[in-house]
Amino acid sequence: MQSIFTYICKGCNLLYKQSTRIPMMLSCGHIVCNRCIQNQLQNGKTQLTCHLGDSCQQQEGFKLIPVQELIDNLDKIDLVNIYCDTHHDRFIDKYCKTKNQMFCNICSTDCYYVNHEKLEHENILGKHLENYIQDKIPTLKN
Repeated sequence: MQSIFTYICKGCNLLYKQSTRIPMMLSCGHIVCNRCIQNQLQNGKTQLTCHLGDSCQQQEGFKLIPVQELIDNLDKIDLVNIYCDTHHDRFIDKYCKTKNQMFCNICSTDCYYVNHEKLEHENILGKHLENYIQDKIPTLKN
């Protein structure tokens, strides 16, 4: 299976979705979601800019192409964007069943999780997510 990061738009850092965040290939070969493209055009830009910066200019008149391979795989994944509690700029990529905690790859080397049963992000089931959220509700109420 491909890495979770394959399914995250490099322009907005959100997961691609079949209906609202369709992955599109730019003329430079990089991929961003259609929302990022629409946002650029709505902000009055006449030429698209690649998320990697000015060194990657878009060819005028180039037709944007949906990335069918990614689109076909989107219905096979049911992932949720959750940021790490410790490293707020990173998405979680593992779940510790023992402590009912989700954490990023930096936290995964933490000694608290060394001998615990862990799942990769793409293998987290709805019941694990529900347990995690139920544990967070008291914190959110305070």
